This record gives sequence, C-alpha cells and structure tokens, in this order.
Amino acid sequence: MATMTLGEFEREYGVNRGTVHKAAKDKGFETCSGLDAVAVDVLQKHFKVGPYAPAQRTQQPEATSSELVVVEGSVHGLETPQMEQYKFKMPEVLATTFDDPLALATQFLEFGDQLSQQLEAKASALEKRTEDTRLAKQMIADQTRRLAAQQRTAEIQEAVSTAFIERDMAEIKRQTGVAQ
Repeated sequence: MATMTLGEFEREYGVNRGTVHKAAKDKGFETCSGLDAVAVDVLQKHFKVGPYAPAQRTQQPEATSSELVVVEGSVHGLETPQMEQYKFKMPEVLATTFDDPLALATQFLEFGDQLSQQLEAKASALEKRTEDTRLAKQMIADQTRRLAAQQRTAEIQEAVSTAFIERDMAEIKRQTGVAQ
C-alpha cells in the first residue's frame, strides 16, 4: 500500500517528482502505485530531507559574485520557456526545474505521448462522427426521394381517380336523367 505519491513527496520535501521517480527506479522501487514506507525512508536519506535533513543554519552567508542569483521568471539563469504558442496546457506534473534534465525530458515525452494519443482519439471520434453524419444525410436523402416519389404517385392516383369518378358520376347522371 502506498503511503505517499510522488507529488506528495515533491510538495513535502521540495524535490522534483521526476527526480524522485528516477531515484526510486534506480534504487529498485516501483512508483506506479506511489511510494511505500520503505521507499519514502530510503528516498528521504538519498535526498537528505525529512528526518535526514542537515541542521539549518541560523545565519545565511552573503551571496558572492560566483554564486547563482535566481531572477524571478528564470530557472538557473535560463529564461522560462514560453509555451503560449502551443494549444495545450502543460500538466502540473511536468518538472518545473532543470535539476534533472533526463527526468524532465522523460516527463515531457510521456506527456507528448499522452497528448498525441488524446489528439488521435479526438481525430478518430471526429472522423467517425463525420462518417455517421454522412450516413445519416444519405439515409434522409433516400427517404426524402422515396417520399417524394410516393407523393407524386399519390397525386397521379388522385388525379386519375378523380377523373374516373367525375366520368362515372356524369354517366350516372346521364342515365338517371338528372340535370347537369
């Protein structure tokens, strides 16, 4: 039974879930059902978080010119990629830092595969709906032609019957001597 998901581990300890996933796999743990207590403990040791975190310093050293300065809107000095030109929303599970580029690439490829499958499923559903619509249109057109032909036949029958009735009525009136 899982005690913690990768996302919970990320939120709790601030370690990217892709990095956690890779480390768990490297240590022989399955992550599809989350992390069990043993895996959580091993990963806490590995990342030095939770009970294995080093003691916090009370005084922060001043930044020197050789240290990385984090600028809002950038990650490790790189501009955050702008994804507005794409018509899909990146999932929150996608890594937001470049600490583990292979995990980021793996997550992006998995997301791309999922998106591709969804797009293919949508295209397939639209194609089926298009075919169903064509079939319905054809069925309605066929029925319309049958009804129109049936209506023309009924109109002809009515005209012929009316002519026969009028002829026969005229014959009856003539035979009976009723004035026309």
